[in-house]
Amino acid sequence: LASNLQRVLFAVSDKPTTYSITGILFSFNKKLDGNFEFVGTDAHRMGIATVKPNVSPTNSIAEDIQNTSSLSFVVPSKFLSNISSLILDSEVDMKISESFVKLDFSNLEVYGRLLINTFPDYSRIVPNTSCSLTVSKSEIIKSIERAMLFLSQTIRSIHIMATKNTMEVSCSNSQSGEANDSITLKDAVSVPFDLHFNADGLIEIFKHIDSEFIVIKYNESDVKAIVVEDATNKNYLYVMSIIAKR
Repeated sequence: LASNLQRVLFAVSDKPTTYSITGILFSFNKKLDGNFEFVGTDAHRMGIATVKPNVSPTNSIAEDIQNTSSLSFVVPSKFLSNISSLILDSEVDMKISESFVKLDFSNLEVYGRLLINTFPDYSRIVPNTSCSLTVSKSEIIKSIERAMLFLSQTIRSIHIMATKNTMEVSCSNSQSGEANDSITLKDAVSVPFDLHFNADGLIEIFKHIDSEFIVIKYNESDVKAIVVEDATNKNYLYVMSIIAKR
């Protein structure tokens, strides 16, 4: 539980003006093979982690799951962050009421108030993609970090291009100059990739990937966001919006 929450907590909005997305959505749907999805977003990026719940008779949420086709509730991210050290991937008995969530550990009970709001339909945010590329996690993070040295405090945009076997990471700043870095892709791309991103948001997503390689999925045209996946673990993914070219 804890490791999957950490995969999405960083993506949650901390702005009071976006109250509806200041929590983690717990979503269950029997169409999802009986899995829970944890979803966090700040409207610019989104993380989704898929978890198989324990529906044994001793688990209090089991009855709700077995008797419904779908179930969803939003737990404040601050509450989850505060108790994350208690969870440590141990089994937790979860009980849900209309307004509260109760987490029952072996020797401790913790209560939190649910967010009563309408969480965005996250399934509509994940783009249907037709193209992909695979790149080394360590190499792309190092390239972005080098480019970020040239960014100003207010303009945080980087440019990423990929053609054939090469990815180019670049940025420019009228005061500090330009940065250009090249990375060799794992496999050649058939459709060129040419997009701008917020460097801080993108690198934070990459740092939450466990695998040595990152898979980036995108469309051939009219790209508004990309999908970022672990090359070996398909139980979580991220969506990152692009910055429109000026």
